[in-house]
Amino acid sequence: MKCKSIPFGLKSAVERGLSAVFHTFSPKTSSSTINVSDETRYAIFHHAALHNRISNICHLCGANFNINQRRFVIVSQESSKMDTKKERNGPTPLHLATQACSLESTICLLSFKADYTLSEKRGWIPIHFAAFCDNICIIIVLYRKDPSLLEAKATAENQCTPLLLAATSGALGTIQYLFSLGANWRKTDTKGNNIIHLCQCQPFVQRYLSI
Repeated sequence: MKCKSIPFGLKSAVERGLSAVFHTFSPKTSSSTINVSDETRYAIFHHAALHNRISNICHLCGANFNINQRRFVIVSQESSKMDTKKERNGPTPLHLATQACSLESTICLLSFKADYTLSEKRGWIPIHFAAFCDNICIIIVLYRKDPSLLEAKATAENQCTPLLLAATSGALGTIQYLFSLGANWRKTDTKGNNIIHLCQCQPFVQRYLSI
């Protein structure tokens, strides 16, 4: 039955890069049907960003879909009634593109004026995802867009900078690149932890910092 569902078919076309299928059926389908969320609560715009589908992103932007669309969430208002709403701090397509290292999608979204300062529920903006996931090419693009992102703090949790998040995940390549840009290694999170404290479980990062 899923294969007979237009939203499922369009999502599958985006995931598999079947642009011709998507461009054939999407003009014949209402925007509300295209924009329906799946079982993971992601809409088709999120999947296009995750899977680096530039043509689909351009098509959705041309159809005036919200480029900063948040993830949907199911809210139970009554035991017999479910309501679908947008998470106030859910991830946007740009968050997902930077996390998945979808470079072309990131550039495309930024060219369509996607907001790179929006935070998700952990207070992370796109550059925090790129730093934590060691996606240096994404950091290069975001830094060229706005150099002030280099020291941007997360707005929730421990208020880490990109450098602190890179140290936490052991993203050595990102640490080296952020240092080359002049990132401040003296910055601490809300608990007073600096880059040395946060890399204690990453011996290769410790060795690099001790040189």
